[in-house]
Amino acid sequence: MPDGGQTPRVLKVDLSDRIATVTFNRADKRNAVNDSFIEELDRFFSSPPKNVDAVVLAGAGGHFCAGLDLAEHEQRKSIDNVYHSRNWHRVMDQIASISETKLATVIGTSSAYNSSKMSPLFVVISA
Repeated sequence: MPDGGQTPRVLKVDLSDRIATVTFNRADKRNAVNDSFIEELDRFFSSPPKNVDAVVLAGAGGHFCAGLDLAEHEQRKSIDNVYHSRNWHRVMDQIASISETKLATVIGTSSAYNSSKMSPLFVVISA
């Protein structure tokens, strides 16, 4: 879904019956994490929709998440990759702190790193 006619949204959010389903929407990149992905997760979990009791994470295109989008990291200085990683961890800590029930439906590929970061935060359903 375009954002202001500019860039496609990385996350697709559907609300139904007090459940927010947040779908990683980068199927062409196996839902790899890039800067926009982190920004949109941060925006969503900074202010989750009111009257939501549960958040479900899912991946589009048969993959949950391939891990970091390394193509972005090639262009950065090493120290900038450290800042990127710290920001990702900050967002994950923020997700852990919300009171809503969190579920991750892991269908298809998922990096071991993502699985280890998600496990303490979500009830992980793997198929």
